[in-house]
Amino acid sequence: MQRDMHFYATYVLARMSGMGVKIARRVADASEYVDEAVRRDPAIHPRGVRVLPEVTAHHLVSVENLDPDDQRKVWVVFHFFPGGAGRTTLERLVCRPMARPLGKLVEHYIQAMSGQEFFPELVGIAAHVIMDSFSHAGFSGVASPLNRVKQGSLEYQPICVRPGDKPVAERGLRTSVERFFGRFGQGITDVMDELKEEIAAVVGEAASNALGHAGAATLPDRGYVRWRCEYEVGERVLGRENPRVFWRACQELYGFFTKALGAAPWMGEGAQPLELDERAAVIKRLIRTCGEEQERCRAWREAIKAGILHPLAGDERAPVHSFRKLEKPLDSLPDMPDPREIRRRFIYRFYQAASYHRHYALRRLLPSWGIVVA
Repeated sequence: MQRDMHFYATYVLARMSGMGVKIARRVADASEYVDEAVRRDPAIHPRGVRVLPEVTAHHLVSVENLDPDDQRKVWVVFHFFPGGAGRTTLERLVCRPMARPLGKLVEHYIQAMSGQEFFPELVGIAAHVIMDSFSHAGFSGVASPLNRVKQGSLEYQPICVRPGDKPVAERGLRTSVERFFGRFGQGITDVMDELKEEIAAVVGEAASNALGHAGAATLPDRGYVRWRCEYEVGERVLGRENPRVFWRACQELYGFFTKALGAAPWMGEGAQPLELDERAAVIKRLIRTCGEEQERCRAWREAIKAGILHPLAGDERAPVHSFRKLEKPLDSLPDMPDPREIRRRFIYRFYQAASYHRHYALRRLLPSWGIVVA
């Protein structure tokens, strides 16, 4: 999914579950920042304080995407959480919507981690993983032949809120797909062949396998799209109506937030919950908002200003996410009078949560399901 869901929908659902404004913001920032934490250089203070970043994503064309070890540390645990079904490791790595391994992970976080200072950030990371388990279902976070999409099989159709939006949405979608593949211009499923020509000298044969849902472009991450494709391996067809899938993800996320709040009442900050069904129609319409990411985010902001959270809030200001603002303490660390204060900032709590999540998933949880990949 993209920022409209990972940040704005997450913030709204967190507030509706009963979280206070500040905590909901921490949760939503963490959820979205999972897609933005690409920084690698450590922040260093002259007195010896050192902050090592936790990388949870890579840019699309980053060579790191094709490193098998890096795929497991980043894409498997943060974006394509394994479903655990199948006989082979590659089959068990395929992501499934809120599958049993992921259910066990969030259960552990609620039961064992609710007293940690970085619990809101951990909840935000888990929220990202939960949402992506729905949109990324059917693909895995490693270079795998099971991810390959048969050339020419990908079909898509915008499903818009208003009939008049359809031409705008269809144009916006095609523009995004064209931009996604830049100069390749031979159709969606040609990207891997072209990618091999671009970076074969660097990564060799690693580029011959498909990573994640690259063969389906950004279609799995857009709430207003109906799409289908055929896999190259086996007689498998994947068809999906994203509005329904995204709504199911919202229901799951709201339930998770409610349980997390029950384990950590301090995250409520005196706020009251709002039943999800009371805003179901509005949220479903927002999911089906057509257009580019910025347009969809604007729709969520307008809904917040218009009172989607009423009566929890009157004129609640719509939050705006800025990864540069979140990372600013890293840049200012060398000049901090007391560098230990960095541990009170969001960015350090996020790194704590991301480090714990990566280790727990790869070293403890997934091996118990027969998935040993790191």
